Amino acid sequence: MLHLPGLEKLETPTTKFEAYADEKTYHVWNFTTKEHPAYLSVACIAITPVGTGSSINIEIICLNTDEVCDKLRDEYKEYSSHVPGVTSTENRTKP
Repeated sequence: MLHLPGLEKLETPTTKFEAYADEKTYHVWNFTTKEHPAYLSVACIAITPVGTGSSINIEIICLNTDEVCDKLRDEYKEYSSHVPGVTSTENRTKP
């Protein structure tokens, strides 16, 4: 488990991710665990209040092969397709 000062650990439905929330900035950080093929990757989910709703942006840093990182990106695309107002971007550092 990571120790990230100022962040609250969230419960996740899988052991492939560890999630932490920063309630002050409305950011959720998802880190892949050793159980996930894209281990050493992180996604930052930024929630921005807009009017009476919100906008959600997902940025991914994946330190793995193109194939594995593409699959991770597809997982987030699938997840975000069910959430209204999501825009998805990917920033990636190659290994």
